[in-house]
Amino acid sequence: MSFLTPILLAGTSAFLIPLIIHLLNRRRVIPVAWGAMHLLHEVIRQRKRRMQIEQWLLLLIRLAIPIILALALARPVLNSLRQLPGLGGSSLIILLDDSLSMQAETAEGSSALEAARAEVQRLLDDLPDGSDAQVILMADPPRAFTASARTDLTSLWQSLTDVSAERGPISPQNALTAALAAAGKAQHSAREIVLISDFQKTDWQSLADGAQLPALAAE
Repeated sequence: MSFLTPILLAGTSAFLIPLIIHLLNRRRVIPVAWGAMHLLHEVIRQRKRRMQIEQWLLLLIRLAIPIILALALARPVLNSLRQLPGLGGSSLIILLDDSLSMQAETAEGSSALEAARAEVQRLLDDLPDGSDAQVILMADPPRAFTASARTDLTSLWQSLTDVSAERGPISPQNALTAALAAAGKAQHSAREIVLISDFQKTDWQSLADGAQLPALAAE
């Protein structure tokens, strides 16, 4: 199992809060002499054990709540289950920005396009066995990097060295339309579209101005 946001696992330590409150609220029993107390001994004896069990169960629930919440926020992923026979692979469509702006240098010293290639490699490595992938270059007009989806994911990534950032601006609407068309022809029922771009304002301004994205077809 892995976690998409592992830093949030630190929140599991919050279980100490209800534990501390529980300990602080425990009161010492102070014996008080009372003539009729012996009449209650039998009732107390019968109920004492049940009350202790209820208190422990309540404490366990209070301790579990922050732990479960922290684990949920950390977004656990059962990667091993994706590899089990019978679960099948998935189809990945990658929209890769190859416009001129991707030549810009990042803080790490590489170009935005090189960083995008590294992200593509990570995505391909995470795919379960039996999956296929296709890369669509986004510079308008968008075009498929390969004629069809590829199952040889290593070869697909290596061939991305031929991609250069020398084309014009992108059209988000046209690129997403092309990706949806590719997804409609995908082999697997599990399909995912991933967009990798430097998100230049000039390219995406049309969406900010209210342009409509292509609708997803319900299946």
